Amino acid sequence: MIEKVINKKGYLSGLITGGVIGGLAALLFTPKSGKELRKNIGEKLMSYLTVQIKCMKM
Repeated sequence: MIEKVINKKGYLSGLITGGVIGGLAALLFTPKSGKELRKNIGEKLMSYLTVQIKCMKM
């Protein structure tokens, strides 16, 4: 039973981490100005971190 809970948390953590990495890669490869890109990265990062914190509280 405990192993299943640990595996679910690991899967969810990996899924979120992969999403963050994929999102940042997509942002970095789009043609935008530096100021606009930094703003977008900051907004997306805060969004992903908020989701990850909520999931960790579960």
